Amino acid sequence: MKKFIVLIMTVMSLPAAAFSFWPGGAAPCNTTLQACIDGSPNGEYIEIRTNGSINESIVATGSKSLVAGNGYKPKFSAGNNIMVYSNGGTVRVKGLTMLGGSLQVVGTGAPHSIYVTHNDVTHTNANVGSIRVYNTSNDDINFDVSYNRVHTTFRNTLSDPVGTISVYKTLGNGTATGRVYGNTVTAVGIESRGIMLNELVGGGIDMNIIGNEIYGATQGGVYVLSEHNNSDIHAKIGSNAFYRHDDFYFPSGVHLEALDGDIEAEIVNNSMIESRYGVDIIEVPGAMVDAYVYNNLVAYGITGFYFPAAATVTHDYNLVYAVTGNTGYTPGPNALSVNPQIVGLQNARLRPASPAIDSAQSFALFALGSSPFIDADGGIRMKKKGGGAAQLDIGAYESGDVFYTHVNNNISSSHISSLNHPDLNGDSGADDIHITSNWSHNGAAGPYNNDNEGVYYTGGKWRIFNEGLLDIASNAAFNVVKFGATTNTFEHEVTAAGNNYTTINNSGLDGASQRILQVTQHYTGTYNDHPPGVWYGFGKWNISNLDLVNIPDGANYNVYYQEPSKSAWEHVATAANIISNWTVLDNPIINGVPCAQVHVTQSASQGVFNEHPVGVWYTGGRWSVYNQDEVAMPEGAAFHVVVSPEQVAACSDLIFKDSFD
Repeated sequence: MKKFIVLIMTVMSLPAAAFSFWPGGAAPCNTTLQACIDGSPNGEYIEIRTNGSINESIVATGSKSLVAGNGYKPKFSAGNNIMVYSNGGTVRVKGLTMLGGSLQVVGTGAPHSIYVTHNDVTHTNANVGSIRVYNTSNDDINFDVSYNRVHTTFRNTLSDPVGTISVYKTLGNGTATGRVYGNTVTAVGIESRGIMLNELVGGGIDMNIIGNEIYGATQGGVYVLSEHNNSDIHAKIGSNAFYRHDDFYFPSGVHLEALDGDIEAEIVNNSMIESRYGVDIIEVPGAMVDAYVYNNLVAYGITGFYFPAAATVTHDYNLVYAVTGNTGYTPGPNALSVNPQIVGLQNARLRPASPAIDSAQSFALFALGSSPFIDADGGIRMKKKGGGAAQLDIGAYESGDVFYTHVNNNISSSHISSLNHPDLNGDSGADDIHITSNWSHNGAAGPYNNDNEGVYYTGGKWRIFNEGLLDIASNAAFNVVKFGATTNTFEHEVTAAGNNYTTINNSGLDGASQRILQVTQHYTGTYNDHPPGVWYGFGKWNISNLDLVNIPDGANYNVYYQEPSKSAWEHVATAANIISNWTVLDNPIINGVPCAQVHVTQSASQGVFNEHPVGVWYTGGRWSVYNQDEVAMPEGAAFHVVVSPEQVAACSDLIFKDSFD
């Protein structure tokens, strides 16, 4: 059975397309990157394996993907641009840094999918945005523009309106579909726009704009423009946060402008802070705008809502506070106009006593369709706060998770350490508690805990214990989280012993191979002194003992899952990010933040079973996952990682950044 599982995982991890690598690859990838691209066949997956500067402007034609090798950060020097003409299949542009240029991907030819993800693009004195994707095909093309960090400083005189991230069409047939998800966007200048949808020539755009944080964007953080009588734009705009960039430019929230054609928009659970307008609608005669505006938080701005009489607007459950005025807006029966008690002008997360907590219309989320129910931090929407049912907050951020670090202060030796937190104490039925060993709490060098940890409840308290009964050293630290989501947390008990894995049956996980999981052993009477990990196969998620020893009947696990986001992802150990017994994480949310609380669960997605207890530690400005027994980290070891931007902001003193204390 052990060999059978390993074979399954190895087959599942094989790449779906042919790939080559640059620099240093076989011809044609042994000279310039452009030569490598030109000489590669359609369908090629070109890995860029360098951390150095690339002084080339790139033009790629055909269905070719350009991706950073795992653990590498290739950087294109200032003045260089990337243009990709994609004509079929699945094309990816991933992990590239542009130090002073733009990244453009054009969809041509047959229906296909284009992914522009995890790029870092800075463009100054620009008359085009940092990332531009558009459809020049008569066929439908799906775009996924996710997890990018983009900064554009626009020229003050632009001939055409453009966004820092732009999605548009240049032919009258076919539809541009997809999502703009989890990006951090900064748009500077009096003509600046954040995320822009533009229909110039008819046809359709159907895009989900979800979970982005947008700074600046004087003309519109999300700007939707319809310019043709056959234009049909459908925009689902949810869980986005809009902020001021500096002291000069007032930002704007959502701007819908129908010069011709139709715009339909669902604008749900966004936060607009210090905005020139929160939601602004322009509809000229002959055009049509139909907007659904629910659960938004608009505060400390000029115009909250501008709704012209000609537009069709359905709205309620919005919180509008400290704005100069509104036009065409009469608060709905469930609207609020009280102080939202946000943390600060650059941090619109809600304080514990905020009236926006649990005050939104939960059913409004379903107006976003199949969009991820993820907030602007990348966490689950709709959480319980303490006891009771999960409910939805107004605005872009959802409260309810509890993150803290526990430090063992046992006076006498013991393999048990008691937790003491008001949100955990007395909650015997909690299935949402997870732990990760943290060697470097508060930057101090801590002891190792070379054992397989678990949790259990007794006497009104939750406790951490070592399954192998090894004493927990004094000052050993553990990151602890209690997730507020209810539908995404559960207990899984092994009822059929005799295998080294147990299959999870859960409707939210079945058939969902891209979920991010956290798994913690929960003792309810059965010890399992082995390192747990997760893997996906045959439409199901499974938990394994990574040393491939059979799991005993009665072993129990706390399980949490969510869709991938900017704060929940899978990390794969490679030669480029392994140092001795650890592998270095790379995420801008936690890079340079020694007080971040990082949670990891091992994954066997690459066919590698890392049969060692693991923990996290911080060194050299980065967080890493390490093997507690100091055995070398194997290439292909994988980890599901979850962090909290809310926790990071609080521990980094951003909570008092603008005197909202």
